[in-house]
Amino acid sequence: MPAARDQYDELKQAGCHIGRRVCLIGVDGKQHMGTVRYIGPIKPWPRNDALGVEWDDLVRGKNDGSLEYKGQLYRYFNTKGDEKTGSFIKLPQEGIADDLIRLGKDRVLVVKGRSFSSALEYKYDELDQIGRAEEEEQIMIGTKKVEKYGFDELIRRQANFSSLEVVSLDNMLVNNEFEINLVGRLLKSVTDLDLGHNLISDWMQVVKVCDKLQTLKTLRLAGNRFHIVEIAGDNQIARLIIPSNDLEACNLSTLSICFPNLYYVDFSDNRFVQFPETSTIESIDLSFNRLGGRIILTGSSLRAINISDNQITGLEGTLTSLRVLDLSHNSIDSDWSFLDTFEEQFPHLEALKLDGNPLFDQTDSQNGYDHCLMQIMGRVRTITKINGTEYSPEERNNYELYFISKVKQGNTTKPKRTIWHYLLNKYGQKETNSAIVTSSIKRPTEISVFNNEKLVLKQYVFAENTTLGKLKGKISKKLGLSVLHFTLFRKQADGIVERLDNDQEYLSHLGLQVVYIHTAPHMILDAPPHN
Repeated sequence: MPAARDQYDELKQAGCHIGRRVCLIGVDGKQHMGTVRYIGPIKPWPRNDALGVEWDDLVRGKNDGSLEYKGQLYRYFNTKGDEKTGSFIKLPQEGIADDLIRLGKDRVLVVKGRSFSSALEYKYDELDQIGRAEEEEQIMIGTKKVEKYGFDELIRRQANFSSLEVVSLDNMLVNNEFEINLVGRLLKSVTDLDLGHNLISDWMQVVKVCDKLQTLKTLRLAGNRFHIVEIAGDNQIARLIIPSNDLEACNLSTLSICFPNLYYVDFSDNRFVQFPETSTIESIDLSFNRLGGRIILTGSSLRAINISDNQITGLEGTLTSLRVLDLSHNSIDSDWSFLDTFEEQFPHLEALKLDGNPLFDQTDSQNGYDHCLMQIMGRVRTITKINGTEYSPEERNNYELYFISKVKQGNTTKPKRTIWHYLLNKYGQKETNSAIVTSSIKRPTEISVFNNEKLVLKQYVFAENTTLGKLKGKISKKLGLSVLHFTLFRKQADGIVERLDNDQEYLSHLGLQVVYIHTAPHMILDAPPHN
């Protein structure tokens, strides 16, 4: 047992303690970040101290901080969410240095890391400038010879960091030693700083160094672990990118105090289960979190929200400033009438993404993509961009008229009264159950797509507004093919095969209803196949 106590003392001298960020470096050089949750003996290793580590990588761990030994379960620490992200590292009798522990199989556990200035010097000074200096046997300064070993220090002192505008220190094992005053003197022009995937955990140090860097606008902190606390900041940070930090919540008012000029926050790939209350934030990314069910949106200043790749089924709340909303890849499977409240909830919404939801994908599969566009434009009058594609006023008119026709035919649910009356008044229609009878309505054309005589896709399009190039884009998206890897052609009644390669030509001019694809790179295709 004395040996284990010696190990514990050596760990303390190396700065290793509960809550310390560490990095395991394997023989392949790959870094694995984690947090120390336990130091001490465990039942299987009674004569050695062990480190209990909770790993950032969800698939790296082996347990939840507990071990079964001789039929009995022993718990040493708890992982977040009881996930199996923990494991134990047996400490060697020897090999604990000032800042690292040498393990078996050529592995090293870094327990201290580098200071900010050391990482900066290593990446931007020694690697670039000293590396070039060492290519020479000796250097002349005036008439004086300077040997290589003396030039390192000279270059270090003369190194000009002040011109750097973008500084990337990601994966550089940076710790909480920021040397704030020194860094402030070195980086006079930096506007974009990346400190992602390091050993940083001191939030106050982060804010203080930003206060010293008055030109800094964008701060990137991906893959660290912070407890965000309120500290009055005096800096110019406008964009904070902080994904993959294992955050379960964050008070955005606190962030606004830390960064008074903040308008954009990226919280993607964290653990949020509720939409945070916002203050002055204008744009927020909460994609790949744990938002589920009907969520409440708040934030009078919000203009753009990305809540894609969650488990959301509906939205509540009113955001009068919202312009952009990404709801793609969620769990919305209700009727399309869920959009009817958008004109009150988001009266200025311009761009919407809905693909990847059960409602959208099922409608697309059964009735075609244009039926989805019809539902969205028919129910939300302010939308101009859907799933990243901009639509013209003429295209909107076509979809709205098509929507009116479908409602009157009883093929889709009527929207709420205000929307329906707006559409009827816009096109001079009357409240009637009979379908619209007018030549002004353009209906989508069904185009069948064949590959080797096999029907692979049916696509509905407005032929008057759809070019051949746009049709190729739709086919590309549906079939997962690059537009560079297939060619379109059609067969005439007399058996002649005609290649379709004018991407600017409108489908209405071609009179297409059946089209064939040839899956080969079109840049090397001399002619389509003849059957």
